[in-house]
Amino acid sequence: MLSRRIFTSLAGSIPLASLIPYGLAQSSSSDYPNKAIRIVVPFNAGGPVDIIARSLGARLAPLIKQSVIVDNKGGASTIIGTDNVVKSAPDGYSLLLVGSGARSILPAITKLPYDPERDLQAVSLAVASPQIFVISPQLATKGVTNLKALTAYAQANPGKLNMGSVGAGTITSLVGELYKREQSLKVVDVPFRGGAPAVQALMAGDIDLLMADVAAVIPQIQGGKVVGLAVTDSKRAKELPGVQSVVEAGYPSLVAVNAYCLFAPAKTPRDVVVKIQKAVTAALATPELRTQFEKSGMQAVGSTSEELEKLLQAQTTKWTPLARALGVRVE
Repeated sequence: MLSRRIFTSLAGSIPLASLIPYGLAQSSSSDYPNKAIRIVVPFNAGGPVDIIARSLGARLAPLIKQSVIVDNKGGASTIIGTDNVVKSAPDGYSLLLVGSGARSILPAITKLPYDPERDLQAVSLAVASPQIFVISPQLATKGVTNLKALTAYAQANPGKLNMGSVGAGTITSLVGELYKREQSLKVVDVPFRGGAPAVQALMAGDIDLLMADVAAVIPQIQGGKVVGLAVTDSKRAKELPGVQSVVEAGYPSLVAVNAYCLFAPAKTPRDVVVKIQKAVTAALATPELRTQFEKSGMQAVGSTSEELEKLLQAQTTKWTPLARALGVRVE
C-alpha cells in the first residue's frame, strides 16, 4: 500500500484510493511489451534520478520479460529529456522519470516547447526523497557545523559563498532559493547539469554549499568528504542519524520531499499505461528494492496514475506561486 506519511509530506492530506493487489493484470494489449522499454532520465548519468531509474529498471525487466534501457538526456533543467519523450511514439516504449517539479514548477518559470500537463500521462509515483544541505569540508573548518551556523556565516560574509544548483525547475533548487530569501542571504548561484558534477565540485571545494537529494551524498557524508547540515524533512534520515532535520534546526518552512514520477506520452493507450503502472508498482514492492532505496535515504512508493495526478495538482498549487514570487528563471 502507499505510504500516507509520504503523500502527506509531499502534498498535504490527499485521500488515497485502495490499490488492487500488486502484480501484472491482463489487458487488451496482450502483446505489450514485445521489445525493450526506454526510460529517459533528463539528467547526466550518476545522479540520484539516474540511480533510481537503473535500480527500478533492473527489477522491472524480469517482471515484463523485456530489457529496460536508461537513456540519459541531460540539460536545460530537464527540458531536453522531457521534450524527447513528449515527441516519442505514444506506445509505452518511451517513458520519462523526473521530479514533480517538471510539472509543478518548470512551466511557471520558463517557456516550454510542450505543455507537461497536456502532453504527458502520469503513470506512477516511484520514489520519494528528502533533500539535504551539504557543505564543503573547507567551510566546515570555519565553524559551520549546522544550519544556523551556516546562516550566521553567510549573513556575515555577503557574496562570499557560492551555492551549487541542479536545475532551476526542481524542488531541490527551489528550497535553496527559499532558504536564501527567508534569511536575506547574498550567495552566488552556480548551476550544474546534474547532481553528480555538483557533488564532485563540492568535494573539491569549488563550491561551498549544495542542496542535494539525500541519496546523492550519503556515501560522501559517511566518508567525511562533505558535511551534512540538515535534511528537509520533519525527522532525521535513518542513514544519517547525526544530521538534524530542518524542523530541529529551526527552519520548518523548508520541509520538502522530492517526488520522482514516471510519465508516458499523453496519447499512450490507457490499458498500456495501466500495465506499466502495475509492473512498476510490483517492482517497487519487492523487499530488495525497498531496502536498497531505504539505504540511500529514499522511500519506494508506487501509486496509481490517478493518485499521482492528485499529487501533481497539489504540488503545483504549493510550488508554482512560490517559484513566481522568488523570481526563479531558467537561464
